[in-house]
Amino acid sequence: MVSVAVLVIITTIALVNNSRFGGTILVTNLAYDIALSMRQAQVFGLSVKEVTPGGGEFQAGYGVHFANSTPTTYILFADRNFNLRYDGASENIEIYTISRGNRINAFCATLPSEVEKCAPDIGILDIVFERPNPDALFATDILTDTYGAARVVVRSPQGIEKTISVSSTGQISVTE
Repeated sequence: MVSVAVLVIITTIALVNNSRFGGTILVTNLAYDIALSMRQAQVFGLSVKEVTPGGGEFQAGYGVHFANSTPTTYILFADRNFNLRYDGASENIEIYTISRGNRINAFCATLPSEVEKCAPDIGILDIVFERPNPDALFATDILTDTYGAARVVVRSPQGIEKTISVSSTGQISVTE
């Protein structure tokens, strides 16, 4: 009976830790997927990527769009009119859906004065890369502000968070 009790306790501990480990892996993968989407926008912005195959449109910038109203999706888009903003479905390249209970928990943009503005004060965040610059350009729904960096925080159902940071120089990183 003691042996069975010890086995049950060890099995329970292993299962609880396995669930937490699985949640950590999933949110880490999500953070790297978002960072990869940002890097893809940067590469598209640097290269001569045709917006619509056969359309002859090569000069668009590319970006990633986040919105408070959709915490389980984000959009890779082509900035066709060079306004550094996502203007709707006509600019969509790909819509990414976040699953398994994970979500975009927050996003913030940093002013040159190092003051950070975060959701819900800002309702959207667009990170854009325009040809021929590898530098990131940031836009929110506060049209009068200029930003020097941004970060996106993703969260798992278990409360594990990862942060994707983008600097104005185009550096993209994932941290705890």
